[in-house]
Amino acid sequence: MLKFNMKLLFGLMSVLVFLFVIFFNLFNYELTVSNSDDGVIIQVLSLGEYHSPVLELEISDSNNIVVVKLKTKSNNSVLHTVLINEGVTKFDDIYLDQYEVVYPQSQIYKFIKHEQYNISVKWKFNNAQSTFIL
Repeated sequence: MLKFNMKLLFGLMSVLVFLFVIFFNLFNYELTVSNSDDGVIIQVLSLGEYHSPVLELEISDSNNIVVVKLKTKSNNSVLHTVLINEGVTKFDDIYLDQYEVVYPQSQIYKFIKHEQYNISVKWKFNNAQSTFIL
């Protein structure tokens, strides 16, 4: 009887560890920033390739002055890739249809070449920060 209970206990513990690993990976979102010929690519991914449910994305300059801030329009909004270009910009991308620019009010903002910027991303269960130079 004791051996049976130990096998059962071991089996239950294995299932719990497996479920914990799966649960952790489902909410383990990743912020990556890379340079491209067109500017800077910001990606917010789940499991390395899938859209993730970002609540807010904020980009500020090196003096911590907010350049642009995006917020979700609904609880079901997901984000994948944002391209940052030099000059006056307006987010006009199919990936951003589920988000609204809450700052600046004009929804037009400017990124300057060779300037450093800070990125802050907020998910429901996680936050991430990074920097880039355009």
